Amino acid sequence: MNLLLYTKIQVPKTFGALLERPRLLTLLDQCIQVPVTLLAAPAGFGKTTLLCQWVRAAPGRVRAPTHIAWLSLDQGDSALDTFLAYCIAAMRASLPNACDETLRLLAGSQIPSDEALTISFVNEIAALDQELQAGAGHLVLLLDDYQDLAGDAVNQLIAAWMKHPPARLHLVLGCRHDPALPFARWRAQNQTLELRSQALRLTHAEIAAYLERAVPIEWSDAQITLFEAKTEGWAAGLQLIALAVREQSEAQRLVAELNTPQSHIANYLFQEVLARQPQELQTNLLRLSILDRFNAELCETVCADLTEPGTTFLARLLQANLFVVGLDDEGRWFRFHQLFQQLLQFQLKQHVSAAERAQLHARALDWFAAHSDIETALTHAFAAGEIGRAAELVAQHRQRLMNQEQWQQLAAWLAKFPNDVLPCYPDLLLAKAWYTRTIHFDLAATSALTQQAADALAGHTFPPQRAAELAAEIDALRSIEAYRIPDADRVIALASHAVQVLSNAHYLAYQYAYLQLAAAYQLKGDLARGLSLIRQAQTQEILDGFATHSRAVGGEAMMQWMAGNLTAMRALGKRLLTHAEQSGLHDSLTWGRYFVAAASYMQNDLDAAEWNAAQALNDPNPAGSFRPTIDSILILALVYQAQKMPERAREALDEALGWAVEKNSATLQEIVQAFQAELALRQGDFALAKRWYLTAHALPIAGSMANFTSPFLTIPKILLAQNTVTSRQQALAFLETLETHLTAQHNVRFLIDTFALQALTHEARGDAAAARAALERALTLAEPGRFVRVFVDLGAPMAKLIQQRAHTRAANDYLREILRAFQDSAQPETRQNQDSPPEKLTGREQAVLELLAQRLSNKEIARELVISPLTVKTHTDNIYQKLGVNSRQEAVRVARAYGLLNGSA
Repeated sequence: MNLLLYTKIQVPKTFGALLERPRLLTLLDQCIQVPVTLLAAPAGFGKTTLLCQWVRAAPGRVRAPTHIAWLSLDQGDSALDTFLAYCIAAMRASLPNACDETLRLLAGSQIPSDEALTISFVNEIAALDQELQAGAGHLVLLLDDYQDLAGDAVNQLIAAWMKHPPARLHLVLGCRHDPALPFARWRAQNQTLELRSQALRLTHAEIAAYLERAVPIEWSDAQITLFEAKTEGWAAGLQLIALAVREQSEAQRLVAELNTPQSHIANYLFQEVLARQPQELQTNLLRLSILDRFNAELCETVCADLTEPGTTFLARLLQANLFVVGLDDEGRWFRFHQLFQQLLQFQLKQHVSAAERAQLHARALDWFAAHSDIETALTHAFAAGEIGRAAELVAQHRQRLMNQEQWQQLAAWLAKFPNDVLPCYPDLLLAKAWYTRTIHFDLAATSALTQQAADALAGHTFPPQRAAELAAEIDALRSIEAYRIPDADRVIALASHAVQVLSNAHYLAYQYAYLQLAAAYQLKGDLARGLSLIRQAQTQEILDGFATHSRAVGGEAMMQWMAGNLTAMRALGKRLLTHAEQSGLHDSLTWGRYFVAAASYMQNDLDAAEWNAAQALNDPNPAGSFRPTIDSILILALVYQAQKMPERAREALDEALGWAVEKNSATLQEIVQAFQAELALRQGDFALAKRWYLTAHALPIAGSMANFTSPFLTIPKILLAQNTVTSRQQALAFLETLETHLTAQHNVRFLIDTFALQALTHEARGDAAAARAALERALTLAEPGRFVRVFVDLGAPMAKLIQQRAHTRAANDYLREILRAFQDSAQPETRQNQDSPPEKLTGREQAVLELLAQRLSNKEIARELVISPLTVKTHTDNIYQKLGVNSRQEAVRVARAYGLLNGSA
């Protein structure tokens, strides 16, 4: 967000002899009476100038309080996230609180889907419309040069926006041709105002008025008629004529020339205008045509042999009316009229060699790089053929983006490079590796990229310090791989080297290495040393104003999770949330919410677990790392299952699997699929659970098991459910192997589950003494962290064991807490009195109910009603409550019984 060009959301300044066009301004005044206004005409018909005039005249012309937002578009705004970032920035210039949620999505480290962005934005537009109605105001959003957008993403957004057009928000589109929008339908519904070439053409009287003002000579009616015929009322052509004429004799000559056949009046008039300029000015105009915007310093840089200060040069351009458009109120930034720039660029290719053009782009590259506009600098680097310079720019600035969790921006930079270029540059490979590890959690791809980076480093000759830092960064990534095995000694060796070499300028890699080092000591059983290290990392001074220690705080939360200290984990999660909110770090925000949700669920605080897990999804689609997002969905599924809403639990897992597949993360897919099998087991679908088991039971027990759950815990549960002598023996053998693995890692968190499952297995085998001993081990580890759901989620067999434990020995507060949770979970489902009609549904709830009856998914309902999936869930919850049900099937059945559905008896 901080890389937006704010000149694009400022109304351009206009220069020269502007023509007042009151008839058109009056037509534009009607834009607040319709949802969409279209100005469609070829280049040079004065669309931008007219809109600028209307904006400046609007306060005195339009009676209703009107907010005006301006956005000048170009092809780089075609991606929906970029378009929305600029669009919201334009609206917030006059309405500072507009579209907060969509802005939060855009600020995230992972670009949400176009569908999710559209739903969020359209919902917020509807809310903004209500606010404007309350204040009797209007908002007009002017999108100029709309034709420059490529693809259908923005068109689809606007079509969704106008499906239910807001009353107080209005679009004005300046375009060279009709965009791919449903204007036919809008016309039929009287929702559009259209001004086309015919309306924008200059009339005979307007041409006369303009020429008299621009070139104060005596113009004959015959001359004006000729110019009208030749230009067909084309404003740019008339401006070129004015530039070509300064005295009566020139007017006569031009009339004679225009009376001869010409293939293209624009090119002819352009040649006339350009030929009349001093040779030095012609040359520099061509040079500046490579720039989409320029200021005095850039003029001096690109036009290296400029004989005057850049400010003086710009003043000459403005005085000569050479199609220069101002971009800011300070008069610092300018651009050429697009048509004029295109003609200049054509001439540049005709008269300037490719080598000289590359040199011009190289100069622009130097300037933008020096002024930290890396996005534009990269554009000029590629135009100059300077791939190495482009790679070095990314190398110089990638640490800043990674440190500040600006993953979207980093991904956009990397996407500019051809695939065959990346293997040549270790910095690019490392940037992609960190992105892949952090956002997609694709461990195999991360490992491959890390190896490629090591190979590329071996083939380069860097200064010693740079080479050492790159090697240390590679070791930091490899220490993560080693921890997953886990190989604690290798982690310590790799991470120790990384923290010795890297500085806080490499904050992400540095903190990851510290985290892995601390976690490795935990694996070796030295938790105190591990916590000391991670807390030391939290106190390190952070450079460049990056004042949060979020990754180290998150690292300690993960260690406390594995140590079974839920209270500390929950506190650290809240601390992380505070840091992330203050620093605008969306990725850390998602992790913080996950930590609080996980600890809350295990301590049976279902309300806190549900709220924080839902927040981690960042309505309506996650914009942070997928690892905490997926785990948060698993928590939501467990909450729904505990609340006796099995269908919602299944839907949550389906959504989690969809995201894991979309991001091509095999690790997360395995975790979700195992959890689907476990949920199926809890819901009595043993066939589904067994299908998963047949493909997964042979997997060797490995890994550090630091996620919210693990597939290895599902296997013994399925074996127990088979309830045979053989399956119980297999379950016990598997749990013993799992115990050995977890004990070697000092993984208290999952040892609790393992001992609890051992207790159930021994009980099923008739060994009551062994069952009591295993349960005692589980309770001893679980009590300091106040684990509750570990036991409750194992159902009635575990409840029986806990009750026996309470009878044989005095129950303490902790044991009574677990027993109360069992009692609560066993309460019968509440139902409203079916003899009395249910509470009346709202209009939106009725619409959702109708679609539920059609067996549409939440996502499908969201698309149909143009709302978010989370909003659909909210309406569904309200429907369940009003009908006294807990599932879709029950809701539809009860609704039909009461005649609430179309076609009901």
